[in-house]
Amino acid sequence: MGMVKVKKEKNKIKLVNNGGSLSETDLQLIAGTELVEAMMRNRVVVVTNNNDVAWNDLMTDIKGLYHIRPLDKSKQIYQLWFELKDDIDQFNKNLYVSKLSNTAHEPT
Repeated sequence: MGMVKVKKEKNKIKLVNNGGSLSETDLQLIAGTELVEAMMRNRVVVVTNNNDVAWNDLMTDIKGLYHIRPLDKSKQIYQLWFELKDDIDQFNKNLYVSKLSNTAHEPT
């Protein structure tokens, strides 16, 4: 029997920018804080006709933390929580611009 040469793979590391997006786990960690209380006051519901929402584009220039919670994925209904009230206005501006340029959804 001869020696078998094992090919080593290089480690592949990918950095993904999370921005100010909070996960469900993050919300659990900060439960009961003033931050969560503020975010609960700054919520909006988004209904779309497409699963491929370009959330990164819609969150451009959002200054505070935010959370996107699917309420009903089959009907594409989402609840968005914002730390800052001004971010709701920025989100609405981004949504308006994306509708005008037809980029609210990811290209398929």
